[in-house]
Amino acid sequence: MLLKATISEPCLAGTYRSDQMTACTACEGNTISTEGASSCTSCDPGNQANAQKTECEPCSAGTYRTTEMTACAACEGNTISTEGASSCTSCDPGNQANAQKTECEPCSAGTYRTTEMTACTACEGNTISTEGAS
Repeated sequence: MLLKATISEPCLAGTYRSDQMTACTACEGNTISTEGASSCTSCDPGNQANAQKTECEPCSAGTYRTTEMTACAACEGNTISTEGASSCTSCDPGNQANAQKTECEPCSAGTYRTTEMTACTACEGNTISTEGAS
């Protein structure tokens, strides 16, 4: 998107104008700029550009962003993350991710989870388990 600004006026934060350009252009994707910028800067992994494209903000806990992604995405399966994460971490056997994907919680007594399982599962037949069983 082109924004009107004369050559002598600096571009607003969130836009840029290189030496070859006559109008300010909005930063796109996961990039930001400050007032008067000649280019946009990419946000580091674990962060994403705010709506105004003026600041990089950390991904919230339970989400992550890699270099290839344009926005933070929710952790999936049995994985969790902390604020500003660039990847999600798998929960150890005997634990499962909470609903917010922010903490691993032990399986309750009478359930278990192995590495191949995505959630704690009830013991079958005539078997039992203690809290955190794998």
